Amino acid sequence: MEEKSLVYLAIRIIVGVIFIYHGFSKIGSGYDSWINYITGEGIPKHIGTFAAIFEILIGVAILFGLYTHLAALGGLIFMIIAVYIAHRKDPILGEKGIGYQILIIILCIGLTITGGGKFSLL
Repeated sequence: MEEKSLVYLAIRIIVGVIFIYHGFSKIGSGYDSWINYITGEGIPKHIGTFAAIFEILIGVAILFGLYTHLAALGGLIFMIIAVYIAHRKDPILGEKGIGYQILIIILCIGLTITGGGKFSLL
């Protein structure tokens, strides 16, 4: 059904852009604060840099439907780790809640199961 593929395309665009945006925000003007945060959590600087680049690559792959199952699985794992590292003390709901992160996790689960749909490149 073409309607399903349009829904998958819309989800891929939204999730892909979110990953790309957040990855670039970590390596752009916010790089120093990102690295200070990540090293403050006991994670080496090079892992923080790798995480930002990985986030961008995940976003690009999901956006264009390149190995969507695998890219979404990578995004799912990335977000679970991010929630554990950065948001483990945050409530589920509210201004400082992790509802947004949970939504991205759910969308990544869906894309991991379904793939990218008819309008995927690979």
